[in-house]
Amino acid sequence: MSEEKSSIPTMMSPPILLASTVAKGFGRGAKLLGCPTANMPLAELGAAAENLEAGIYSGWAQILDGEGEDGPKSPAPNTVFKAVTSIGWNPYFDNKEKTVEPHIMHEFKEDFYGCKLKLLVCARLRDEKNFDSMDALIEAIQQDIRDTDVCLDKEQYKVFQNHEHFRMNLEVKEGEREDD
Repeated sequence: MSEEKSSIPTMMSPPILLASTVAKGFGRGAKLLGCPTANMPLAELGAAAENLEAGIYSGWAQILDGEGEDGPKSPAPNTVFKAVTSIGWNPYFDNKEKTVEPHIMHEFKEDFYGCKLKLLVCARLRDEKNFDSMDALIEAIQQDIRDTDVCLDKEQYKVFQNHEHFRMNLEVKEGEREDD
Protein backbone atom coordinates (compact mmCIF):
# COMPACT_ATOMS: atom_id res chain seq x y z
CA MET A 1 0.00 0.00 0.00
CA SER A 2 1.25 3.46 -0.89
CA GLU A 3 2.26 5.96 1.77
CA GLU A 4 1.60 8.91 -0.57
CA LYS A 5 -1.37 10.98 0.53
CA SER A 6 -3.40 13.46 -1.44
CA SER A 7 -2.05 16.99 -1.42
CA ILE A 8 -4.11 19.98 -0.43
CA PRO A 9 -3.48 22.49 -3.22
CA THR A 10 -2.55 26.11 -2.54
CA MET A 11 -4.05 28.55 -5.03
CA MET A 12 -1.58 30.69 -6.98
CA SER A 13 -2.94 34.23 -6.93
CA PRO A 14 -2.52 35.53 -9.52
CA PRO A 15 -1.87 32.47 -11.66
CA ILE A 16 1.49 32.17 -13.42
CA LEU A 17 1.34 32.41 -17.22
CA LEU A 18 4.08 30.68 -19.21
CA ALA A 19 4.63 30.05 -22.92
CA SER A 20 7.45 28.42 -24.87
CA THR A 21 8.34 25.98 -27.60
CA VAL A 22 8.11 22.29 -26.62
CA ALA A 23 11.66 20.90 -26.49
CA LYS A 24 13.11 17.42 -26.12
CA GLY A 25 13.99 16.62 -22.54
CA PHE A 26 15.98 13.83 -20.93
CA GLY A 27 13.79 11.13 -22.49
CA ARG A 28 12.76 9.56 -19.20
CA GLY A 29 9.20 10.89 -18.74
CA ALA A 30 7.34 8.51 -21.02
CA LYS A 31 9.94 5.75 -21.23
CA LEU A 32 11.08 5.43 -17.64
CA LEU A 33 8.25 6.96 -15.62
CA GLY A 34 5.21 6.28 -17.80
CA CYS A 35 4.43 10.00 -17.70
CA PRO A 36 5.33 11.93 -20.88
CA THR A 37 6.17 15.61 -20.40
CA ALA A 38 6.24 18.65 -22.67
CA ASN A 39 9.52 20.27 -21.66
CA MET A 40 9.62 24.07 -21.62
CA PRO A 41 13.10 25.64 -22.03
CA LEU A 42 13.91 28.07 -19.21
CA ALA A 43 15.60 30.43 -21.66
CA GLU A 44 12.21 31.07 -23.30
CA LEU A 45 10.28 31.38 -20.02
CA GLY A 46 12.16 34.22 -18.37
CA ALA A 47 11.94 35.36 -14.76
CA ALA A 48 8.43 34.00 -14.14
CA ALA A 49 9.71 30.42 -14.24
CA GLU A 50 13.12 31.18 -12.74
CA ASN A 51 11.45 32.70 -9.70
CA LEU A 52 8.94 29.89 -9.12
CA GLU A 53 9.73 27.78 -6.11
CA ALA A 54 10.60 24.16 -6.92
CA GLY A 55 7.57 21.94 -6.54
CA ILE A 56 4.65 20.21 -8.18
CA TYR A 57 1.91 22.41 -9.62
CA SER A 58 -1.54 22.02 -11.19
CA GLY A 59 -2.80 24.05 -14.10
CA TRP A 60 -4.02 24.17 -17.65
CA ALA A 61 -2.15 23.79 -20.96
CA GLN A 62 -2.79 24.48 -24.63
CA ILE A 63 -0.67 23.25 -27.55
CA LEU A 64 -0.43 25.56 -30.58
CA ASP A 65 1.19 25.11 -33.99
CA GLY A 66 4.93 25.68 -34.20
CA GLU A 67 6.45 28.55 -36.17
CA GLY A 68 6.29 28.81 -39.94
CA GLU A 69 3.98 27.35 -42.55
CA ASP A 70 5.84 24.04 -42.45
CA GLY A 71 6.27 24.07 -38.67
CA PRO A 72 4.92 21.33 -36.41
CA LYS A 73 1.14 21.19 -36.11
CA SER A 74 -0.72 21.02 -32.82
CA PRO A 75 -2.56 17.76 -32.18
CA ALA A 76 -5.42 19.77 -30.59
CA PRO A 77 -5.01 23.54 -31.18
CA ASN A 78 -8.30 24.71 -29.69
CA THR A 79 -8.30 22.50 -26.60
CA VAL A 80 -7.14 23.42 -23.11
CA PHE A 81 -6.07 20.37 -21.09
CA LYS A 82 -5.41 19.70 -17.42
CA ALA A 83 -1.70 19.59 -16.63
CA VAL A 84 0.47 18.67 -13.67
CA THR A 85 3.89 20.33 -13.77
CA SER A 86 7.19 19.57 -12.10
CA ILE A 87 9.31 22.67 -11.63
CA GLY A 88 12.75 22.20 -10.16
CA TRP A 89 15.82 20.00 -10.19
CA ASN A 90 14.32 16.49 -10.02
CA PRO A 91 16.49 15.39 -7.09
CA TYR A 92 16.00 11.67 -7.78
CA PHE A 93 17.87 12.20 -11.07
CA ASP A 94 20.25 14.82 -9.63
CA ASN A 95 19.58 17.37 -12.39
CA LYS A 96 22.03 20.26 -12.56
CA GLU A 97 19.56 22.67 -14.18
CA LYS A 98 16.09 23.73 -13.15
CA THR A 99 13.40 22.31 -15.47
CA VAL A 100 9.74 23.05 -16.20
CA GLU A 101 8.08 19.79 -17.22
CA PRO A 102 4.29 19.77 -17.67
CA HIS A 103 2.53 16.44 -18.08
CA ILE A 104 -0.56 17.19 -20.16
CA MET A 105 -3.33 14.93 -18.92
CA HIS A 106 -4.38 13.55 -22.28
CA GLU A 107 -3.10 10.65 -24.36
CA PHE A 108 -1.59 11.97 -27.58
CA LYS A 109 -0.86 9.68 -30.53
CA GLU A 110 2.38 11.47 -31.42
CA ASP A 111 4.98 13.86 -30.05
CA PHE A 112 4.59 17.60 -30.59
CA TYR A 113 8.16 18.88 -30.30
CA GLY A 114 8.49 22.33 -31.81
CA CYS A 115 4.87 23.27 -31.12
CA LYS A 116 4.14 26.24 -28.88
CA LEU A 117 2.82 25.47 -25.39
CA LYS A 118 0.85 27.86 -23.19
CA LEU A 119 0.72 26.92 -19.52
CA LEU A 120 -1.31 28.51 -16.74
CA VAL A 121 -0.17 27.46 -13.26
CA CYS A 122 -2.98 27.99 -10.75
CA ALA A 123 -2.24 25.69 -7.78
CA ARG A 124 0.78 24.38 -5.91
CA LEU A 125 0.40 20.75 -4.83
CA ARG A 126 3.58 20.04 -2.90
CA ASP A 127 7.30 20.60 -2.50
CA GLU A 128 9.78 18.87 -4.75
CA LYS A 129 11.41 15.97 -2.93
CA ASN A 130 13.74 13.05 -3.40
CA PHE A 131 12.62 9.42 -3.35
CA ASP A 132 14.20 6.21 -2.10
CA SER A 133 13.22 4.24 -5.21
CA MET A 134 11.94 4.57 -8.75
CA ASP A 135 8.69 2.88 -7.65
CA ALA A 136 8.16 5.51 -4.94
CA LEU A 137 8.76 8.29 -7.48
CA ILE A 138 6.30 6.75 -9.96
CA GLU A 139 3.65 6.35 -7.25
CA ALA A 140 4.10 10.02 -6.24
CA ILE A 141 3.72 11.11 -9.88
CA GLN A 142 0.52 9.07 -10.20
CA GLN A 143 -0.80 10.62 -6.98
CA ASP A 144 0.06 14.10 -8.31
CA ILE A 145 -1.96 13.31 -11.44
CA ARG A 146 -4.93 12.16 -9.35
CA ASP A 147 -4.66 15.23 -7.11
CA THR A 148 -4.50 17.55 -10.12
CA ASP A 149 -7.55 15.90 -11.65
CA VAL A 150 -9.56 16.49 -8.46
CA CYS A 151 -8.16 20.01 -7.91
CA LEU A 152 -8.93 21.28 -11.41
CA ASP A 153 -12.51 19.99 -11.23
CA LYS A 154 -13.18 22.48 -8.41
CA GLU A 155 -14.86 25.64 -9.66
CA GLN A 156 -12.18 28.02 -8.31
CA TYR A 157 -9.61 26.27 -10.53
CA LYS A 158 -11.84 25.16 -13.41
CA VAL A 159 -12.54 28.78 -14.39
CA PHE A 160 -8.90 29.12 -15.48
CA GLN A 161 -9.51 26.70 -18.36
CA ASN A 162 -11.16 29.65 -20.14
CA HIS A 163 -8.54 32.23 -19.14
CA GLU A 164 -7.60 34.91 -21.67
CA HIS A 165 -4.05 33.45 -21.74
CA PHE A 166 -5.43 30.76 -24.02
CA ARG A 167 -7.10 33.26 -26.36
CA MET A 168 -4.43 35.93 -26.73
CA ASN A 169 -1.43 36.28 -29.02
CA LEU A 170 1.44 34.11 -27.74
CA GLU A 171 3.98 36.97 -27.72
CA VAL A 172 1.92 39.37 -25.59
CA LYS A 173 2.26 37.88 -22.11
CA GLU A 174 4.92 35.26 -22.56
CA GLY A 175 6.59 34.54 -19.22
CA GLU A 176 4.65 37.23 -17.34
CA ARG A 177 2.39 37.13 -14.32
CA GLU A 178 -1.25 37.97 -14.89
CA ASP A 179 -0.94 41.26 -12.99
CA ASP A 180 2.09 42.60 -14.95
